[in-house]
Amino acid sequence: ILNENKSEFKGRVKLLFQPSEEGGAGAPIMIAEGAVDDVDAILGIHLWNECEIGTVSVESGPRMASAGLFKIFINGKGGHGSMPHQGVDAGLVAASIHLNLQSIASREVDPLKAAVVSVGIMKAGNSFNIMPDEAYLEGTTRCFNKDVNDTLEEQIRRIAENTALAFRAKARLEYTQLVSPVINDALLSGMAQNSVSTLLGPQANVLFEKTMAGEDFSLYSQKSKAVFAFVGTKNEHKLECFPHHHPKFNIDEDALAISSGLYAQFAIDYLNQ
Repeated sequence: ILNENKSEFKGRVKLLFQPSEEGGAGAPIMIAEGAVDDVDAILGIHLWNECEIGTVSVESGPRMASAGLFKIFINGKGGHGSMPHQGVDAGLVAASIHLNLQSIASREVDPLKAAVVSVGIMKAGNSFNIMPDEAYLEGTTRCFNKDVNDTLEEQIRRIAENTALAFRAKARLEYTQLVSPVINDALLSGMAQNSVSTLLGPQANVLFEKTMAGEDFSLYSQKSKAVFAFVGTKNEHKLECFPHHHPKFNIDEDALAISSGLYAQFAIDYLNQ
């Protein structure tokens, strides 16, 4: 599309074909290798099965959350289940840390600034009558606010270590910040909405609530102004719709043409501003 219309704009357009978005490892490599060093503005698109086909959500402000990965290693003292006083039950410590971590969102984060601390893996023990000497927790943090995000690691470490200490155990935290929040630039969001109107008509611009899912596109916004769009893929007239990551997930592939058109239209509109 851009080649066919290159006489209509001045400037250069880059197309980024980035691998490994799901683990948050792709964007850092692209950035480190200079892919966006000379970029003034960047548009990203995520197909979205909760928006109807023919609609686009590209409003300004927070759109997707930060994502952190935490791993907590717990060391207690094994013993027989019939004589718990002789050991330090790492399973009980893990359960207590799991519960206490929920106080971060409910008691330490401003209730007007949403945050999530979720444990997805909890392991301890291998026998019904033996108290485990080790336990393991793994989970994720999510939020939209940078200040909140910067406090989560310390809060998890403090709760894990001190909860373990209360039971005469030890806890060690490993924390990895995978991605930061995706926050749309206000000026670029307005331009992208105009591009949507040109492409599909003004009715195609819809408001869609931000999501706690993470996206490594956020790392590009640290290098240039950035805007991220949700392009609708839901069409119950064509196919049964399921949420993202569901085994039966599917899309109306007309959204691919819409997305390609939006990329090209926005690039031309931006360069001709």
